[in-house]
Amino acid sequence: MNIYYVQPGDTIQTVAEKFHLSVQQLMQMNYMAIPEVSIGQPLYVPYLRPYSNVNNQLLSSLQEGGYILYSRHAEATVGLDAPKYSFENCATQRNLSAIGRRQAETYGRTLRNLQIPVTYPVLASPFCRTIETAELAFGRDNVQVDPFWSEIYKMSGRLSVMEQSWILYYLNIFLEIHPPQGSNKVIVAHSFPSGMGLGKIPDMGTVVIRPHGQGRGYEVIAHLTLSELASLQQ
Repeated sequence: MNIYYVQPGDTIQTVAEKFHLSVQQLMQMNYMAIPEVSIGQPLYVPYLRPYSNVNNQLLSSLQEGGYILYSRHAEATVGLDAPKYSFENCATQRNLSAIGRRQAETYGRTLRNLQIPVTYPVLASPFCRTIETAELAFGRDNVQVDPFWSEIYKMSGRLSVMEQSWILYYLNIFLEIHPPQGSNKVIVAHSFPSGMGLGKIPDMGTVVIRPHGQGRGYEVIAHLTLSELASLQQ
C-alpha cells in the first residue's frame, strides 16, 4: 500500500479512478463512512503510480528494455469457466470474444509500432483465453505456456491465506528477475483480487514492472490500459 494525499480539485471519484478502484473499494480501504475527501487528506491506495503519469520518459525506458510487462488477457465473454474446467477443452472455459481478439491483435501491433522490444517466448497461463491472446499478439511460435500463471486465477477463488501467500511468494521471485539485456519480458495471464499482488487489471491492461534482481524486489512503474499504452507515442 501507498499513501496518496488529496490534491486540489480531487474528489473521491477522481482519486479512485487514478488507481483503477471503485469508490466503494477506496472507502473500504480507508474505513470511510461517507464518500467525501478534503485537500491534504491521506488515503491508502495500491502501490501504483497514478495512470496519468504516462509520458515519453516511460516509452523511452521501455524501448531500452529491462522491464516485465504483465498483461491480463483480452475480453473473454464467450462461455463460462466450468467448476471442473479442463485446460485441454476450451468448451469448459470462458473464451475470447470478437472484441477480445481485436484487442489482442492491437496489443501486439502497438508494441511493435512503439518499437518496444520483447524477448521470446512470451509466457502465457494455460487457459485458452490467455494462450489465444498471446498467440494473436505475438504469433503461435513465440508463446510458451507456463502452468504457474493459472495460480493467479485461483486467487479469486476460495484459497486459504497460506495458499495465497505461497502464490505471491513465487510471483515475487519471478518478478525480481531481470529480462535479457535490451528487451522486455511479457506475461499474459489474469487479474488479481483487489488489494493483492498487482491488483485489479482491466481487459488487455498491462502492469509495467522494473525488476531489481533476485532477492532485491521489484517496482511497479505504471498500470496501463490498452488505450493508454497506445497513447505513449503521442
